[in-house]
Amino acid sequence: MFHSDPADRPAHRLLLRPIAPLRRSIAFAALFVAFAATAADTPPAAPDDAFATNARLLASVRNDDAGGIERALRDGAAVNSRNRLGESALLIALKKNRADFAQTLLAAGADVNEAAVNGVTPLMAAAYTGNADMTRALLARGADPLAGRPATQSIFLLAGEMLLFFQGGGTLVVVGGSEETRHALNRQKQKVARARAISEVDLLTLDDELLDILTTWDQVAAGTEGAAPIGSAFSLGNLRSGAFSHLPAANIDELLKRFERVRVARGDTVIREGDEGDYYYVIESGRFQVERLVGGAKVVLAELRSGDAFGEEALVSDAKRNASVTALSEGELLRLGRTHFNELLREPLLKRLRFEEAAERVRRGALWLDVRYPSEYQYDKLPGAINVPLAEVRNMFAVLDRSREYVAYCQSGRRSAAAAFLFASRGFQVWLLDGGLKAAEKSL
Repeated sequence: MFHSDPADRPAHRLLLRPIAPLRRSIAFAALFVAFAATAADTPPAAPDDAFATNARLLASVRNDDAGGIERALRDGAAVNSRNRLGESALLIALKKNRADFAQTLLAAGADVNEAAVNGVTPLMAAAYTGNADMTRALLARGADPLAGRPATQSIFLLAGEMLLFFQGGGTLVVVGGSEETRHALNRQKQKVARARAISEVDLLTLDDELLDILTTWDQVAAGTEGAAPIGSAFSLGNLRSGAFSHLPAANIDELLKRFERVRVARGDTVIREGDEGDYYYVIESGRFQVERLVGGAKVVLAELRSGDAFGEEALVSDAKRNASVTALSEGELLRLGRTHFNELLREPLLKRLRFEEAAERVRRGALWLDVRYPSEYQYDKLPGAINVPLAEVRNMFAVLDRSREYVAYCQSGRRSAAAAFLFASRGFQVWLLDGGLKAAEKSL
């Protein structure tokens, strides 16, 4: 059975290691590149089958064998296993600059904290894995890294020497890893007109909005005692466009205190179809299968991995669980009880509208989103509404136009609340018709 371990609730400094403050990681590149890739891919002792499978995963990463990685993961390899030198598969992939392998391992539940070796933080790991808002580049001597850069990016010097020319006169030489490079090159007290690389330089570029998100969460986490340690569940994607991106800053502190970490073994059933909803879950590591009984037979609906969430539908709609979730591997989850979920996550995410307000928004270009069964939709749909039954919401994330606005409705507001939460947590602009069609009828 999965269990909660009170010992897994250390001080807040472990809380948000994946978004460790930039001031502690600005010199990571030199440390990381210097870390030699010489370990034998032999994990510590484990049961024979697991030992062999884990060793295959590590060896496949070392040998640039993409197919071998996929096969080892399918065979149940522990994605966070280490070789005898303490290297995880993710760390090996990053050292080899194999962003494709790193993405595969992260999707399979690899913990970015496993790459935190010799001061190298997981913030660096995100930069190495091709995040669109974080890029790292080597520039030759004489180059101007500020030329042509948009004003919405901050540029940090990781290694090398740079000469800055200030507007109004004056220059400054900055060296990677020094006190001066804790601040962005283009965010100095004096405005920088141009720059020139004195030597080959290693640069990290971050989108300003992303940097603000990282520093906000980091500062809140730094003052949050007794919180569950959070790793890849709070990925950059989740913070940028997931459910957590919509949190009021005032809720972050309380949310981090209320999350609880639980461990699961392969084969454990985390939630069971038909049970009452009690917790909302975010996957820290591991793989999980969603399945539903249809005509007495189990039908697999989805496979969930690190950073995915589940369990929200029953909580938002006050209904019983409509599917079961089972662990396909060992893993760790963060869970949040119903009361705290409703208070801290559901309500901030749900934007409710009265019928008159919703109709006006539709007149200005939003679309009605009917989340009822097709038979209900055909009977009394609103003009111009599109039908996305609640059970099909997840399948529509890649289909619906994210540039459009939507107003979700059902008969009472329960199912549409669940749908609106799911869509909003994936970055869609979705409003909720408060009270559903029943309330709308009273307004007509």
